[in-house]
Amino acid sequence: MPGRRGARPVSARAAVILSGIVASVLLAVLVVVVLRQPFAPQSAAQAPTVTSAPVTVQPFDDARSVTVEVQFGQPVALRSPTAGTVTEITCAPGSTVSSGSGAMRVDGRAVLALHGATPWWRDLETGMLGADVDGLQAELRRLGHDVSADVGTFGPATQRALVAVLAGVGLPADDPIAGGAVTDTLWLPAPEAVVGSCDSALGARIVAGDNVITAAPPIAGARAFVDGPPLERTLLVDDLQLSLSADGSVARDQLAAMAATPSAIAAAAGGTPTLQAMTRLAQPVEAAAVPPGSISSDDGVSGCVLGDGTPLAVTILGSQLGHTFVAFDRAAPAAVALQAPDLATCD
Repeated sequence: MPGRRGARPVSARAAVILSGIVASVLLAVLVVVVLRQPFAPQSAAQAPTVTSAPVTVQPFDDARSVTVEVQFGQPVALRSPTAGTVTEITCAPGSTVSSGSGAMRVDGRAVLALHGATPWWRDLETGMLGADVDGLQAELRRLGHDVSADVGTFGPATQRALVAVLAGVGLPADDPIAGGAVTDTLWLPAPEAVVGSCDSALGARIVAGDNVITAAPPIAGARAFVDGPPLERTLLVDDLQLSLSADGSVARDQLAAMAATPSAIAAAAGGTPTLQAMTRLAQPVEAAAVPPGSISSDDGVSGCVLGDGTPLAVTILGSQLGHTFVAFDRAAPAAVALQAPDLATCD
């Protein structure tokens, strides 16, 4: 009988192939398992949730740009009282023509700038009465001259005072027509007039009544629109610092200086009733910086935060660089909650 045929042994090559298949299957299973697991770096998974922010206290001046509403009066033309050639004139927009000073020279003769309640309209002589005489005497008194002896009449005391003022700008004191000649005086509507534009120039030929200077319109009132608590503030218009009242109004005694600023002159010339300026608190205050989202408020001035776990009332002073600056009614907490509390909890 023939012998039984034995099992064929597995070759080395087949074993290697079989091992590779098994390894590939195991690797694929491992990849699937890994991909099905939620992935998070160990550091991120352990990071705590941030629920509060530290409070920092620092000086705060609430510097910001503001719009200023300006009420302009009417510009006034300053007219030459005489005819001739302009032989001297100093004029620049924004400069000031003051009563009692020399406005210019025509044909070498001085012309005096002089304020009066009524424009000059006649040469004055001894014994004359009228509103122009009253205005002249009032201005001479303001300039430091004693004209009380004349009591409303153009008399010797008034004439001497006027001659002295004219002599001060270069007119000879013994000039026979210097006593009360209207041709020597350029009328000003106020003790000081801010130059808006220069309408004549050196060497120009002019006649009596020609515009030589247009005075910038006076400012009757100005107000900066600033939100926030009613704290004392200052206003910076160009290089001029002005005082603001609690409602943002510029002090009345500073309006004339404001009218002389380049920004005001440009606004008046362009017919624009507003200009841009900077404002800041007159005195910086100690303020707490907190995240804007930590505050509850319904008016933008008073609010409520959750400080160290307690609802605390605050006054909102302003915002800068991503922070809201507040004043606490009591000592500032170390930290505030990022979630704003119910506003009613501070009542």
